Amino acid sequence: MSGELTRLQQDADSGDIEAQLQLADLYENGIGVVNDFGQAAYWYQLAVAQGSVKAHSKLGQMYLRGVGVAKDEKQAANLLKFAAEKNDSTAEANLAWCYQHGLGVEPDLKKAFHYYLSAAKLGNAGARYNLAFMYSVGTGIEKNLLEAFHWYELAAKQGHMKAQLNLGLMLAKGEGIETDEAKAAYWYKEAANQGYAKAQYNLALMYGGGVGVEQDDEAAFKWHQLAAEQNYARAQFNIGLFYAHGLGIGQDYEQARHYFN
Repeated sequence: MSGELTRLQQDADSGDIEAQLQLADLYENGIGVVNDFGQAAYWYQLAVAQGSVKAHSKLGQMYLRGVGVAKDEKQAANLLKFAAEKNDSTAEANLAWCYQHGLGVEPDLKKAFHYYLSAAKLGNAGARYNLAFMYSVGTGIEKNLLEAFHWYELAAKQGHMKAQLNLGLMLAKGEGIETDEAKAAYWYKEAANQGYAKAQYNLALMYGGGVGVEQDDEAAFKWHQLAAEQNYARAQFNIGLFYAHGLGIGQDYEQARHYFN
């Protein structure tokens, strides 16, 4: 790898834009080299100077978060705008976030919606989730639960755990779609398997009550415990009840007291 890295460095030094991008990616992700965000930013900056859309998007994200460079929201927004105008979906999603929250630009919910929609149509899961949220509460666009469900579902199928949770909530409550508790439990489980505490808690409740799944105290205890270990307070309280009453686990008042505390 060292020989390949040397050649890549030489190509990047000579102005090869693809080599600069590859080198930046290696440093950003610690692949074959020690992770170094400063070096990643350096090589992205050289690629930016040559007009690379990807580099504008990547460096914009780094300035937005203050990773490898000093945080600079205005600089981030400028870089992201360049890439967004070239239909880079990640840049569009991040620029939408900037407009939504007034980061480096004046807050503008309509522009936020515009960029989320554009990125969502290009398949960006995060943009699909945020677009769905805007539809669900009527932010930047008229409230539309059918559209919210549609975009949550697309993001959920891409593995976006928050979208999976929200899709489950909509199915459980019958918002924008007919109530389907079994499908709600399915999507809770998909998010729960990714370690999402709120989804683990919701899935635990379904097992505890036999809603959408067969009633199973042991499964309810398991999912409550996983959420409780992430300091999810409601799950901690319920684990205390499980121990106090011996549901799905042996009765243990000391453990009950521990979780209530």
